[in-house]
Amino acid sequence: EERYDDDALLRSSASTLGAELMTKLTPRLGLELRGRTYETEGWYSPDLQFRHLSGSVHLDHRGGLELHKRLSPRDAVLARFQLWAVSDPTSLPRMGMGRTLDPVVYGTGELGFDSDLTRRFQLRGRYRMEGAYFFDGQTPPGAVHAPSLESLYRVTRRLSLGAEYRFQHFIFGPAQGIAHSPVAVARYRLTPFTTLTGRGGAIWFRSAEVAAILPRAHLELARSVRGFELGIQAGQDLVGASGYTLALWAQYAGGYVGWRLNERLRIFGGAFGYRNGPAPGGVSEWFAGMSEYGYAVSGGAEWRFHQRLMLQLQMDRIERVIGASALGTFARNIAALRLVITAW
Repeated sequence: EERYDDDALLRSSASTLGAELMTKLTPRLGLELRGRTYETEGWYSPDLQFRHLSGSVHLDHRGGLELHKRLSPRDAVLARFQLWAVSDPTSLPRMGMGRTLDPVVYGTGELGFDSDLTRRFQLRGRYRMEGAYFFDGQTPPGAVHAPSLESLYRVTRRLSLGAEYRFQHFIFGPAQGIAHSPVAVARYRLTPFTTLTGRGGAIWFRSAEVAAILPRAHLELARSVRGFELGIQAGQDLVGASGYTLALWAQYAGGYVGWRLNERLRIFGGAFGYRNGPAPGGVSEWFAGMSEYGYAVSGGAEWRFHQRLMLQLQMDRIERVIGASALGTFARNIAALRLVITAW
């Protein structure tokens, strides 16, 4: 990959332009196994960056493991784990991580089962975890553990109704907090390829300093047909493992679209925005207690001109405004041209 990046990490470096031209080499080695009732994959990908103007070299690491296993025609289990060890927290898949630009180790995990108890009744269980540790010499490690159970009943061919209960255990150094969240779930199939899902309920949060009741909502529209993908979501929730506090309320909205024009050419784009603040003690604090907001916009195209060769062009814009932080207002623009080679 050849990249232009006005990376904030470079503002204190030898580069007088506050930006950088760099070459990135990102090999990915994995093993995938498939059988009649299972599919599993493990992979590792180092990210080697050669920064031309400052003359520096950086090495990041990413890896993952995933397993899907069907126990019977009605029952299935899954396991999914991913880990990042990177020098730039803005490169993580989650926005709003950290308030410094120090290296970070970040991981996510998921264990789950899906069961069709009857033709109309479906049960789904999940255990999700997330953790982060910043190497700044002062921030303690943080994590959140979140088991949940969801049941859905298919009322009609298009409409399913149900409920979900989620428990969250937040950890940030010695501080701990818990949250209980029951919500109602509705899923409606607008067309054979388009589904609208809504969740709404409350969150009871408690820590040593705060006891609060928060609203929880999520609305998602998904469409997937041959050659076309569309996803739109918006909501409010309580999140942890941000790297600088125990728990945050977060409001978010975003969308993604991908369109394959033909067998060789595909275009894509997306946008996401959020705002958050400390876990509040009342409704009036949702806005007064806001400590950060930001957005990301991305777009590009990929052209497969050979069975094993693909060219990608991508443009990104990221901006964060953080109230009490060394970062302050942080903006980043990236233009990248990648050659993707599939060796075998």
